[in-house]
Amino acid sequence: MELRYYQKEACEAVINKYKTGVKKQALVMATASGKTVCFATLALHFLKESKKKILILAHREELLQQAKNKLLMIDPLLKVEIEQGNNWANTNSDIVIASAPTLGRADSKRIQRFNPNDYQMIIVDEVHRILGSTFINVLKYFRCYKGDKNFDNNDKLLLGVTATPSRSDGQGLDTVFDEIVYSYDIRKGIEDGFLSDIKAYSVTTASDLTGVGTAMGDFVVGELAKAVDNKERNALIVSSYKDIANGSQAIVFAVNVEHAKSLSEYFNNADIKSGCVLGETDNDERREILRKFDKKEIQVLCNVAVCTEGVDIPSIETVMMCRPTKSKIFFSQGIGRGLRLFPGKAHLKLIDFVDNTSRNSLVSLPSLFGLPKGLKSKKEINVMDWVEKAEGLLKERPNYDLESIEDWSDENIQKIIKEVSLFEQAKLPEVVMRASKLAWVEFFDGFSLSIPQKKEIEPVAFLGAESSKLEDSKMKNEKSKMKNEKSEMVISKNMLDHYEVKYKEYVEVDPKFTNKYQKWATKRIDKLGEFKGIEEALMCADGWVYKNRIDIVNILNQDSDWRSSKPTEKQVNLLNKLGVVLPDKITKG
Repeated sequence: MELRYYQKEACEAVINKYKTGVKKQALVMATASGKTVCFATLALHFLKESKKKILILAHREELLQQAKNKLLMIDPLLKVEIEQGNNWANTNSDIVIASAPTLGRADSKRIQRFNPNDYQMIIVDEVHRILGSTFINVLKYFRCYKGDKNFDNNDKLLLGVTATPSRSDGQGLDTVFDEIVYSYDIRKGIEDGFLSDIKAYSVTTASDLTGVGTAMGDFVVGELAKAVDNKERNALIVSSYKDIANGSQAIVFAVNVEHAKSLSEYFNNADIKSGCVLGETDNDERREILRKFDKKEIQVLCNVAVCTEGVDIPSIETVMMCRPTKSKIFFSQGIGRGLRLFPGKAHLKLIDFVDNTSRNSLVSLPSLFGLPKGLKSKKEINVMDWVEKAEGLLKERPNYDLESIEDWSDENIQKIIKEVSLFEQAKLPEVVMRASKLAWVEFFDGFSLSIPQKKEIEPVAFLGAESSKLEDSKMKNEKSKMKNEKSEMVISKNMLDHYEVKYKEYVEVDPKFTNKYQKWATKRIDKLGEFKGIEEALMCADGWVYKNRIDIVNILNQDSDWRSSKPTEKQVNLLNKLGVVLPDKITKG
């Protein structure tokens, strides 16, 4: 099987990091980007290299079967067996794919059939669930859990893979893993053309969530169902499907069983064929309903959380988020069901139902791209266009309230940028001011430093940098149609609660070239390092600038003389031409 460029990079990153002694690794890859293929490829590599067995852990039957299918597709002669419920794997198998709830039950004798010394690699799928007791019990038994007294720092490779680099309870995973060795997010997948583009639609309801409680980082299900499972809202959901996505294959995420059944009934009563898949649904019945949906015998599939993981139906054209949530994991998993490419599918339609709440805590599509949760648009909007406009505006006006914007047209965004507030200056946290002399900007969930482009610059590897280059992606053959480049340094937190330092380069797509993605495409991403503290991260980033771009240090310095000097006549004329009202004591900075 031929791997995509980023899958090759991911596999190489895992292997190379293991060789340097990093044995507790995490891999973050967007839903539908082929993470199962990646860890299956890695399992085969370490199986052949070590001559020892591999254990793969997951929590759901669909994920176990999916992993087995991918492994046998790569190598049909492999001895692969599943350990779950009534299925008992042969302990002599090359690879055992085990259910964590089955193998990791407290006081289970079943796990004792497996000798920890026989296994070289433990792979955990959907690793954001790893802090659950059954997963931890398995890791302790195989002596690869750092927090256990019996941890012996052996040569076993523990690899966690996930599409959702966070947990709903806010806990970091640094107690289990040492480093995120590679990441490939939704944004890059859409940009490369490997994931479906997204058009977002917000539908405002009259339901009120103000009195709904919170538990484990999300709404209390029973209280939430009472607030949203009502005649008016359910009818609005059906009419929204008719208005926005009529006839498309749609998946609906409901609050609980009663809500899912109620919505399915509303669709059927409106002559829209609908089915319902629940946790209580018999396996044979579930497979039959999914088959009918896949074959377009039914248009709308209602579920609670059954279809968030392990369901692979590329023909899904519409995702309807009918369950308000505070969980970024749940929201991203829901959207992930519709990100796969499919012939005739121009884009994914995401219909998000927005209820009234006095607390701005609801997760929304923009928040998955690092934007504020409360971002809204009064019209349908292409998500990549939305992200680019929001980022561009915030870099020009760091203090601007993005959530106050409802009109995201080019004209309105340019109008906002031209306002007097263009001269706002965001104050950085004291720790950043102390640790760095460069002009960093606080940006969403991290910090950004714009790097003036230097022609023909080839970044020098720094502190073991890992480079992600443009190879084999959709954008590869479009280089000739691009012009202008820009770059930046970005520091942001990952799911281990570590600060990642990345150098990014972008190229501008020629306006004459028809491209359904954004105006700027990512050319390369270099991961320069991963650190527990912001001071160390800033030291790494600043060190890279001094090592690679000494020519621009004076420009980027916070205290450079040019920042307090008067603007040139050309600069003033340009600002006047743009319609900007200038303050009396304007400076270049």
